[in-house]
Amino acid sequence: MVASATRRAVSDATRALLDEALRCTSRSRSASRVSDEHRELAEERSRYRSVYNASWSFVESGHASAPMGMIVVDTECVGERPRMWEEREVDVTPFTGEADAVVSGTDDGLELLLLISKRGWPSHLFRERKCDAIVLREVVRAWNILKRGIDSRRANAGTSPRRLYSLLGTPGTGKTAAVGPFLLYQLLRCSPDTIGAVLYVVGNCGYVFFKLGSRAGTVKEYHYVCDALAVVNELADEGVQGCAIYDSSKLESVTNLPIGTWDVLVFNAPDEKVFYKIEEQTVVSYILFNGYNRRKLVALHAWDLHKCRSSFSILSSLDWSVIESRAETVGPVPRYLHDGNSYKNMRTSIFPRINCRSHDLRELLIDTLLYRAKWLPRVHVFYPLKIVQVKHGACEHFATGPCSSAVEIEMRRVLLKDCYHLRRLMWRLVWCPETCVKLFEMFGVCMLLYRNVSKLIVKKLTGLPRACGCPRDDAVRRGTRLSKFPTEYRIISCGVHDKPNATQMSVKTDVLYIPDLLSFPLFSAFYFTMGSSANSTAAGCKRKRGRNAKRSGSLVLVGVLATAREGGATAACAVVQFTEQMAECFNDWDVVRGGFRWVMVYFQHHSSAAMVNRQECVVLEGAMSEEDCENVRRLWDEAEQQQVRLDEEIVDALLVHC
Repeated sequence: MVASATRRAVSDATRALLDEALRCTSRSRSASRVSDEHRELAEERSRYRSVYNASWSFVESGHASAPMGMIVVDTECVGERPRMWEEREVDVTPFTGEADAVVSGTDDGLELLLLISKRGWPSHLFRERKCDAIVLREVVRAWNILKRGIDSRRANAGTSPRRLYSLLGTPGTGKTAAVGPFLLYQLLRCSPDTIGAVLYVVGNCGYVFFKLGSRAGTVKEYHYVCDALAVVNELADEGVQGCAIYDSSKLESVTNLPIGTWDVLVFNAPDEKVFYKIEEQTVVSYILFNGYNRRKLVALHAWDLHKCRSSFSILSSLDWSVIESRAETVGPVPRYLHDGNSYKNMRTSIFPRINCRSHDLRELLIDTLLYRAKWLPRVHVFYPLKIVQVKHGACEHFATGPCSSAVEIEMRRVLLKDCYHLRRLMWRLVWCPETCVKLFEMFGVCMLLYRNVSKLIVKKLTGLPRACGCPRDDAVRRGTRLSKFPTEYRIISCGVHDKPNATQMSVKTDVLYIPDLLSFPLFSAFYFTMGSSANSTAAGCKRKRGRNAKRSGSLVLVGVLATAREGGATAACAVVQFTEQMAECFNDWDVVRGGFRWVMVYFQHHSSAAMVNRQECVVLEGAMSEEDCENVRRLWDEAEQQQVRLDEEIVDALLVHC
C-alpha cells in the first residue's frame, strides 16, 4: 500500500515536470517562429526597398583624357538623376544592311545607364555580387512599348484588353541582366491603382512584389511558380491590377501564363516550340531587342574599368584588345566576352556546329547569311547567331544573322566547299526574286566554275572605254582578250578572328581565288593568267616572278566583282586594302606584284543598267599618303576594265547545273 502511494506521487511529480518542459518548449518554438517571421518580413522589405530605391550611374563619352574616351558619373555624387533618352532617340528601326551600324551619340554624350540595387535583382535571385543592370537604348525602348499599353488601359478606365508581349533578342545580350531589372524598377514606380503588384518569374522561382494592402512594400519568394500564380489569381480576384515578367524559356513555364488577368511579358529566344506554345494561347505583341555593337561594348568596358578601380566588383577587368578580339570571334555578346570559360566553350563549339552535314542546317546557313532566318528549331537557338530588329519596307520585323565576322566566314567556307550546296545556291540565285540580288553579290562569281557558263560570259565581255574625247582608250591601247575563266578554285582565308591572319600560299595561274570574307576589298574573286602582250604597268621590272607563274608572256591579275550597282566610284583605300590582303595571303606577292598588269571585270546583275564608261577611282583627301595616292592613280589608270551582265542566256546555261 505504501509502495503504491509512493509510485503515484513520483508519477504525478514527473508528469508535472514534463508538462512544464512541454510548455517551455512550446513558448520557445512560438518565440522562434515569431522571430523567423520578423526576419523573413525584414528580408522581404529590404529586397523591395533595394529595388525601389536603386541608384543610378551613367557612362558619358567625349572625354579624350579618360580611358576609352568615356567616364562614369555617379549620380549620388552629382546629386541628380541622369536624363533618360527621349522616345525619338530610342525608337529607331534600321534596315537589314544597317543593323550593325554604330548609332551616333547624343549631344550630351550619354552612352549607357547603370541601375544599381544593393541587394541585387530577382533576375539573379538577389545575389549581391550582381547588383548592376546595364540600361541601353533598346532597354528603354522596350519599356516605352510596355508603358504605352499600360497608359492606354488607364485612359480607357481599364477596359483595354490585357496584352501578352514577347521580348525577342539574342541569348546573352541582356534580356535577363538589363531588361528585366529596368522594367521591374519602372513598374514599381507606377501608381498602385495602375500596377498594384508585379510577378517576376525566373527559372523555377516566382517573386511577387506587393504595392497594396498589408503586404505593401514587400516581395515574397515562392519556390514553385504555381504557388506564385495562385497568389496572382487571388490578387486579380480582389481587383488588383498588375504585370507579370517571365524570364524563363522552359515550355512548362509558358503554358500557364496569367493571360487576360494581367499584362504578361515573356523573354524569348527565337525558339519555334516556345513560339507556337505562346501563339496558341492568345495574340502576341513582339518587342524586338537589338544587342550590342562596338560602341556599346566600349561603354560597357568603361563601366567595368570603373568597377575594378572602385572595388565594386571582385572580377578583374580585361584589356579592351581582348574584348574586341573575342567579339570578332563569338560576336558582341557580353555573356561570352568577360568570362574566360564561357568564351572558350562558345568558341570551340562554333565551328563543329556550323560544319554539321545535315541538309536542313545548310539551308539555315544560307538563310542566315541573307538575314532571312527567323524561328529556329530548339537545337539551333543557341547557335552562333544574332537577332536584329530591322525594317522591311514599311513594316518592322526581326531577322537572324551571323553573330560575328568569324562566324560569317566559316558559314561561307562551308557553303563554298560543298558542291551540292553550290548548286543549291545557284538555284536560289535564279528562282528566289526576294534574295537573288544579294545572293548574286555574295556568290555570283561561283557561276564561273561551270565551264559552259564561263565560256558564255567570256563571249559577252565588252571593254569599258574612257569618257568620250579621252585620247587613251583601253580597247585600242591594250586589246587584251580573256579566253576563259578557270574552273579550278581555291578558298583563301582572310583570318579575321583570333588566329594568325591568312594562310600563306604561292601564286598559281588559272586558279580562281574566292575570299572567305564577304567584305573582301575590291573584288569578289580573282585569278592570275598569262597574257601575250608585253606592255605592262612595270615593263622594265627585273624582279623574279613566282615559281608557279613561269610561263611566256606577262602575268595578268584578273579581278571579278559581282555587283548589282549600275556604277559609281571605287575608293582608293580599297585598292590599298586589297594589296595588303594579297601580301597576307601570298608569300611571293612582293616578288610578282611589280611585274603584272590588271584587268577588272564587272559582272553585273540583270536588275542594274549596263555600265558604259570606265569606273573611276576616288581619293579622299587625307585618307592616304601622297605616295600611296600616286601609286593607286597610276595602277588604276593602267588597269583595263571589262563588263558583262547576267542575262537570260547565261541563266539558261546555269540552270543545266541546278
